[in-house]
Amino acid sequence: MSGQIIFHPVVSGEEASRLVAAYVRALTRAQRVRELLVLAGLDGDAMLVVPSWTQAGEPVVYVSGLTARARQCLADILGSGVSPPPDDDRGGGQRVA
Repeated sequence: MSGQIIFHPVVSGEEASRLVAAYVRALTRAQRVRELLVLAGLDGDAMLVVPSWTQAGEPVVYVSGLTARARQCLADILGSGVSPPPDDDRGGGQRVA
């Protein structure tokens, strides 16, 4: 992540509820990603694990501060590898879930 806060204005109601639900799912995923990275022997304090959502409102988790070893561990955990960050991330982290 680039350290910037991205605002997403919504009208109260269904869209806001959908985004809150997506964020809660992303938060759960972020906690699990952090747990798995620590279980893999990585320093949890050396990484930034951030829950968020995509422009389409889907849950997503960003991880930054990964060493080459940590990237490989994360790829192993995910099984299919690490997806590239979306354009709005500006290359600052890895999109993992």
